[in-house]
Amino acid sequence: MTAALRAWQEAVDKAKADGKTPPRRPSNGNPVQDQHNPTVMYNGMIAPVIPFAIRGVLWYQGEAINGGATGYKLILCSNPL
Repeated sequence: MTAALRAWQEAVDKAKADGKTPPRRPSNGNPVQDQHNPTVMYNGMIAPVIPFAIRGVLWYQGEAINGGATGYKLILCSNPL
């Protein structure tokens, strides 16, 4: 465990003992392994597929629109293709 993590853990333990909100964990000091660094995401997800031709793309929007199909119907009817 690094010195920064050790100091953070001590601060968390003290905050919990005092009934206060614990501090945020320090960021990963190694940019090669930090998942929030754009180059790490590129090297891990894009670079491996560069040699391949792209014939299509799958897109998953997620669960952000809670209105279901009604929301899409309103979008498509107001903006015809």
